[in-house]
Amino acid sequence: GLQGIFFVFFISSAFIIVSEVFPPKKRGKYIGFVTSMFAVASILGPGAAGIITDLLSWRWVFFINLPLSAAALFLIAKYFPHIVHHEEKRKIDAVGVTAFLLCAFPFLFAVSQAGTRPLLSPLMAGLFVFSAIMFAVFLRIERKSKEPLLSLHFFNERVFTASVVASSLANMAVFGAAIYFPLYLQSVRGVSAARSGAIMMPMMVSMIIASNITGIVMSRTTAFKRLAFSGLFLAFIGMLLFGLFGGKSPLGGLIVYSTLAGIGMGMTFPVFTVSAQCIFPPRQIGIITSLLQFFRNLGGSIGSAVFGAVMIAVRKKEMAGIPAGQVPASAAELVKNPGILSNQQKLAALRDGIPADALPDFERLVSSALHSVSGSIEMIF
Repeated sequence: GLQGIFFVFFISSAFIIVSEVFPPKKRGKYIGFVTSMFAVASILGPGAAGIITDLLSWRWVFFINLPLSAAALFLIAKYFPHIVHHEEKRKIDAVGVTAFLLCAFPFLFAVSQAGTRPLLSPLMAGLFVFSAIMFAVFLRIERKSKEPLLSLHFFNERVFTASVVASSLANMAVFGAAIYFPLYLQSVRGVSAARSGAIMMPMMVSMIIASNITGIVMSRTTAFKRLAFSGLFLAFIGMLLFGLFGGKSPLGGLIVYSTLAGIGMGMTFPVFTVSAQCIFPPRQIGIITSLLQFFRNLGGSIGSAVFGAVMIAVRKKEMAGIPAGQVPASAAELVKNPGILSNQQKLAALRDGIPADALPDFERLVSSALHSVSGSIEMIF
């Protein structure tokens, strides 16, 4: 929880500082640099965590951040610009923050559990109803607050509203790719964590290059709408190709599809930030940038929860109809566990305990289970 809180502080501050230091004409280029680094972290992080866990242990996923954080603190202390605004102090909308948290947390938890619990169960229905009530309370508080957490009048600007919606959807795609593409490679294709990271590298690199090139183009043109449309279209095509042909394609095909999606997503990052900033006065750049980043993070969180629920529901439905044959019921249940299915060592150990006459049924069960996992992940894309 503490990591998440301070992480958001740093992310929002990076975009705000770029917007304060550089004029709109140059802003796109440097925001492209910042967003590409965020994309690198989103894509490279899960793969690096898998490699570190394989080679060392899960604890080192956290320990490795200590020297990185120390280096970041040194750079901030040495090069952070001193920006002062001579305005009256503003109060934090503590009541609005509390109402929003009471709205968001139950909703995200309920969505994340949608694949494992009936939607009409008392717990799930209660969470959704409570979340809806708190959302209504939150909107009422914000309308009356003098210092609102979310100034609703910003949404009267069509460019800002479009930027919020589009960037949230784009971040859903980034989080979906970062979480479920490695899972697909390791669970279905049987590649190691290190190799899955290498396969994702072209997507990461294409995202960086596209984000930076788009930022440079934005400093020389005002055709923001064309850039945004082109990026979303390419990301859509890449995801569509993966969903339609991912299960039948060789790894080279998956790299092409993911690279195409990476180019599209990279193109969108600087466009929506700069276009929203340009329609508001300089004194509101901080709150506008923070709101955009907030909705990006919210979109990523909701997307992760929804994608996980869809994957679990589809996989559970497809695996329920897989016949076990002569395979013992306990072994059949273990095969249907994705943690066992994606671990070749555990699967081999399980295979060694199967009677010889049941081995053909066991192999068919493994193949069908892998097909179910593949189908559930492809459904996400």
